[in-house]
Amino acid sequence: DVLSPRQKFRALTNWAIANYLRGELEKAAGRFIEAKEFQPDDATALANEARAYQIVGEGHRAFELAEAARFRFSHSAVVLAVWIKAAPPSTPFQTLEAVLPPLLASDPDITTALSEQALIRGMYAKAEELARKAALKRPDWSYVWTLLAECIMKSELPQTVEDYGGPI
Repeated sequence: DVLSPRQKFRALTNWAIANYLRGELEKAAGRFIEAKEFQPDDATALANEARAYQIVGEGHRAFELAEAARFRFSHSAVVLAVWIKAAPPSTPFQTLEAVLPPLLASDPDITTALSEQALIRGMYAKAEELARKAALKRPDWSYVWTLLAECIMKSELPQTVEDYGGPI
């Protein structure tokens, strides 16, 4: 073999990302999992393995893997962001925030993941606040701007059917 294990990991990870962006979710997940074999003790590899299961809809398995990675790499932003994204709705939002080391609380990957979870839980003002933080740190991320727009839109929409019948 010409490539080192690290190079194989990087190549497979990049290939997985390309598959994901093309909508080839099964291939992307398979490549993320395969890539981990070449860097089994790497935080990104473990996070991507959990992400792979999330991509194919195996949320419980994704959270188990992300939880194990979080205990090994408790100060890894990528691991914590994947753990937050994989957290089931039964996980209290305060728990998601409480485990964050103070230095990572403003990391854009983490604030984006927290914003997504707040949005899922109907915490629109919190979701907007977190999306704004992410957008300030990473104005080049188009996804963050889309997320922020969704937060603003949902916070402005009526929350119940009865709200639609009220005076304007």
